Amino acid sequence: MAISKSEYLSGLGKFKVKQDAYNESIFAKKGDIVGGLAYKGTVVNFAALPADNNAVGDMYNIQSAGGTDTHGTAIKAGDNVIWNGTGWDNLGGEVDLSGKVDKVVGKDLSTNDYTDADKEKLTAIEAGAQVNVIESITVDNVAQAVTAKGVNIDLSGKVDKVQGKQLSTEDYTTLEKTKLAGVADGAQVNVVETIKVDGTSLTVTAKAVDIDLSGKVDKITGKGLSTNDFTDALKTKLENITEETITQADIDALFATGDGD
Repeated sequence: MAISKSEYLSGLGKFKVKQDAYNESIFAKKGDIVGGLAYKGTVVNFAALPADNNAVGDMYNIQSAGGTDTHGTAIKAGDNVIWNGTGWDNLGGEVDLSGKVDKVVGKDLSTNDYTDADKEKLTAIEAGAQVNVIESITVDNVAQAVTAKGVNIDLSGKVDKVQGKQLSTEDYTTLEKTKLAGVADGAQVNVVETIKVDGTSLTVTAKAVDIDLSGKVDKITGKGLSTNDFTDALKTKLENITEETITQADIDALFATGDGD
């Protein structure tokens, strides 16, 4: 149903009256708010505030920290306090942000705390490191003990492998090496089982044989042994013969005397 302009304006005026009455019932007027505060000036500290003749709304600025208001709130330098009828209230509220962190775009809080120990551990890991876990180490099927993340494999009883060589049960000792060094190159094995002199076997003592030649004379070409021994006596007798003709009779007489024995 259409209404006239005058009816619309009349209804709008009635609505404004009701709205203003409602606003006044729940909102304070600017004058009321300003009239509720009365700035009285600045005092050196909380103890310098007046204790008497204060009206509700009296407000002071405090220069130095110290003291607490009626609610036990600590007074800081620069705080403003107001008289509430029985004591001074601190108008400067304090919000404790010690348990807060600054918000960073793209980051959120996490229940997985990243500790200093975690950071140090991560720093010690080389770039590109991989997870390689060796669960056990054996040598010839014998498990090796792992101590402080390390394994000491004892190779003192081993020798380096050389191509074309292998271990032998016939040990080549230092004594045998010395003995072999004393054998001349190209030496042959010559074993003399018996030694004889004129068909008579000689005794071998400590790998040695002493051949007695005291009853022998050196051999001289053109000479030989004789059963007619030419003694020193015969030599002397021969030398005493003068240079005269010696007859066969003299020779026979010489040997007939027996001096030739």
